[in-house]
Amino acid sequence: MRAEDIEALISVGRPAIAPDGSYAAFATSRPDLTANSNVGQLWRVELPDGTPRRLTRGKADAAPRLSPDGARIAFTRGDAKGKPQLFVVDATGGEPVPVTDAPLGVGDFDWSPDGSLLGFTARVPEKGRYGTVEGLEANAEAPRRITGVRWHANGLGYLADRPAHVFVVAAPQTDSEPFYEPAPAVVPDGEEAPKNQIVAAEATQLTHGDRSHSGIAFAGDESSRPSTRSSARAATCARRSWPSAPTARASAN
Repeated sequence: MRAEDIEALISVGRPAIAPDGSYAAFATSRPDLTANSNVGQLWRVELPDGTPRRLTRGKADAAPRLSPDGARIAFTRGDAKGKPQLFVVDATGGEPVPVTDAPLGVGDFDWSPDGSLLGFTARVPEKGRYGTVEGLEANAEAPRRITGVRWHANGLGYLADRPAHVFVVAAPQTDSEPFYEPAPAVVPDGEEAPKNQIVAAEATQLTHGDRSHSGIAFAGDESSRPSTRSSARAATCARRSWPSAPTARASAN
């Protein structure tokens, strides 16, 4: 094997099977020497013996999850800063629709039983940290003194200033009208200029505090019931906010 052969090392992620068993969707990943990074897209294969065909053409598309009716696929795609954001694409292919614009990207996610909502976790950074100030990169921020060492063992780093919280957002339709960047215009005094809209709906944050949450599961999913008192409180709060709300396990940072 030669160095240039590394691009042939294609890995296939866990497939998502359609509810009626007619097809499977999966993500692939491989090293790309030109891009100097791993690249990957979503694929669809008809079962039991179809030929795989590419569904998306992003650089870092991963983690497909089918809607309950199998008509749409939610997945993550890296944004301009490499943060994974939620997108939804028609199960037969087409232009993916952006769902989130989280500052640090999203983590776990799942569909609601009726397919109208998407629940997800996302880390909420402390104001002024991790690039939340426009034009100020994270590596240019003021240093922070850390006296403990327990955070070394989590594999992620210091998390006390960016806990993961639970959000819910309306799942977009893949045939909806796209958004267009507003043209420059003179705005009368007292009025705000039109903003460049990226996502169809703003996500609602369901949990707060300094604890992180993981393992999204909507109420009624017996296989993923929360097992801690903290997550049970989060689930109660979620159910008050939404009729079919996600729950999550809570853990200390």
